[in-house]
Amino acid sequence: MIRGVVRRGPARTGYRRAASAAAPIRPVGNTLIAQPGSASGIRLIAVALSIAVIAVAGVASVIADYRIAAAVCLVLLGGCSLIALRFAGAWREICRRSAADVADLLDIVDEIGAVVCVREAGGRYLLVNRQFEQLYGVSREDVLGHRHQDLFPAVPDTVGANDRKALFHGAPVQTQDTVDQIDGPHTYYTVRHPVTDPDGRVYAVCGISTDITDLMRAEEEVRRLVANLEQRVHDRTAELEASTRDIDTFTYSVSHDLRAPLRAIAGFSEILLEDHAEQLD
Repeated sequence: MIRGVVRRGPARTGYRRAASAAAPIRPVGNTLIAQPGSASGIRLIAVALSIAVIAVAGVASVIADYRIAAAVCLVLLGGCSLIALRFAGAWREICRRSAADVADLLDIVDEIGAVVCVREAGGRYLLVNRQFEQLYGVSREDVLGHRHQDLFPAVPDTVGANDRKALFHGAPVQTQDTVDQIDGPHTYYTVRHPVTDPDGRVYAVCGISTDITDLMRAEEEVRRLVANLEQRVHDRTAELEASTRDIDTFTYSVSHDLRAPLRAIAGFSEILLEDHAEQLD
């Protein structure tokens, strides 16, 4: 039933955008969440039972030749029929809006850049989006109702194991999965969270997988550049230390070699001062 309301294609999308621009604003999924009380199931059952009771009473009155009672039953039957028609119209409008909500939600899920899928507790697929079809190269008609291991028997059953973790803990489970593609293995960051029914019972697992291959490659490139930079800094530091040692050695050698000539100059200067100080300007 869900697949029957999926609408695709830019032409229909443009038509729906134009229609939504002219129509009053309606939150997506509002009909599915809150349905009008005037079309509740209890009231429909009450109207149906009333029609049945009045119809039986009218037939009994006709058989018993109670014409007045039969006429009253006929009038009541007509009134209840009108009410039933009103309820039927309301239900038809709800079904139409619900179908539109389902189509809108599925279109949104299809346009999400991540891979989205829902599997029941037994492992059968209940929902997949367009990214899933593109990733595995299969159509959703061939996936829905089948188990992942049955569709891809050559792949280790890590999907089922991770689903069971989410079902067991009853809380989101985060994993990293690797999928082989044409350009090599891709890494997907997957969040699985349990799906509950109105009574709070967990009956399925929803998985949202985001391709983080480019991010992982960028991080690896950054780590490589950082390691290369650290190595270059280490090499430059070693070169600077070697240059500093050479300068120290050269300075020591120069100071040692100049010590004797300087002592000689100092000695001759003292002799000049002692013997000829009064003759020097």
